[in-house]
Amino acid sequence: MPSGRLRVALGVALAVALVAAGVAVVERQRRTSLEERVARLEERRRAEERAAAQSERRERGEDAPAEEDEGPEGLVGRLLEGVLGPGSGLFSSSALEQCATAFGAVSGASGGLGGLVGGGSGASGGQAGDAAGQMRAVAEDLEAIRDLEFRRLPDPVFLPREQLRDRVRAEVAEELTDEVAARQARGLVALGALPPGSDLRELTLRAVGDQVAGFYDPETGEMVVGRATTGPLDGATRMILAHELDHALTDQVLDLPLAPERPAPGAEDTALAQLALIEGDATLAMQLYALRHVGLLEQLSGLGSAAGAQQQLTALPHHLRSTLTFPYLQGLAFVCRLHAGGGWKAVDRAYDEPPTTTAQVLFPERYDEREAAVDPRDPAAPGRTWRAEPRRAVGAAELVWLLEAPGGDAGRALDDATGRARAWAGGELHQWSDGGRTAAALVLVERDGAPAPLCATVTAWYRSAFPDARPAAAEPGEALVADGAGQDAVLRCDGRDVRLGLAPDVATARALSR
Repeated sequence: MPSGRLRVALGVALAVALVAAGVAVVERQRRTSLEERVARLEERRRAEERAAAQSERRERGEDAPAEEDEGPEGLVGRLLEGVLGPGSGLFSSSALEQCATAFGAVSGASGGLGGLVGGGSGASGGQAGDAAGQMRAVAEDLEAIRDLEFRRLPDPVFLPREQLRDRVRAEVAEELTDEVAARQARGLVALGALPPGSDLRELTLRAVGDQVAGFYDPETGEMVVGRATTGPLDGATRMILAHELDHALTDQVLDLPLAPERPAPGAEDTALAQLALIEGDATLAMQLYALRHVGLLEQLSGLGSAAGAQQQLTALPHHLRSTLTFPYLQGLAFVCRLHAGGGWKAVDRAYDEPPTTTAQVLFPERYDEREAAVDPRDPAAPGRTWRAEPRRAVGAAELVWLLEAPGGDAGRALDDATGRARAWAGGELHQWSDGGRTAAALVLVERDGAPAPLCATVTAWYRSAFPDARPAAAEPGEALVADGAGQDAVLRCDGRDVRLGLAPDVATARALSR
């Protein structure tokens, strides 16, 4: 999240879709797939409709026409593919596979899932009761799931989703000023992660407005949840409420390990890693709540709105979309691994020693070893006319995003982007401006024993991101010299140091690579 105050907001609609996918994992363990259950329910409904239609035709003396059968794959495909994306591979999701143990434990403990129609084993199931009573019931159910107790019960504010969207946009706009957004955009354009001329501020405001379904503010204790209707809370709203209540519960009992509201230059990767712990915790708790207390039909009914939000999400540039989804997807996988090794107590302990890099989230053995980032050597300034701007961290997660979509195009992705990113040991992006010109230096440190040389990876990535750049004469120690229409680049690799200079001319890029 670009906003400090909303950095623990439940954002992406994908989180709701993951709950339905979580049901599928449990059902897979029980050898009864989500597709089969939904298909049986759908077939029952269709059989009743056919019987009624045939009865009417008999009364009119008509013959029954042949009927095409969509089949269970088509049914579930329509429900889930729009949310998870075509060809997403529901059961291949690493986050869900790592969470299978937790899902199975809930299934076994509750004697099954929350049921098809609605209302699980707990007090918050179903549509009965007023919103305040349902909220208290959700809080009680969450306490049982997390094995923690509220010190004081939050008093959430329920807003129509349009009002929530406007509120979120206004708060993000207050922090993401035009100046900050323009500077960030120039750096991302230099890396090929945004097209030239992109309005990062407008893209971000639109994205968070469309994706945020609720948020908890640890500074004030305020909790805001969007809802579509008045009256009893539907299943999707109770799931969102469980997520935000988990934020409040862990904040009260464990203290959220939040980085400063505006992270110091170079600390952004740490802030994202900590957010992954927080959101992974709340997403897992929400999934377990839904599996036990929200009926399957209620869960699936939320996929319609989730699919619309997901379509808006997939329209975003890959880098921005990945920034928004990382805390929920990779954070979920990270927390599930902790949970599998020691239950919620292991997750609780992580709040005392949260991850400090996204590499620790992506490669949890580094978290086990508390492997810190290596501080890269700073580049020299490009010259007196250039004005230095705040540097920022480039973590393993951002390296993955760049490799997944060179030049913003996923069709040019490097093979095994995550595996290649294992070579990351530290990274920063330094940036300068001179009027309308931008210069930048991407400085990375290769990890000892890396499976794939980081220098070769950066070379391949840059050539894929800027295919129109022409090769130019290289000096000793330079792995790449590129003369492009918009910028030039020089890549120098020396031992563990991988240094890419980006500038309007080769001479300046070369100076930044040293």
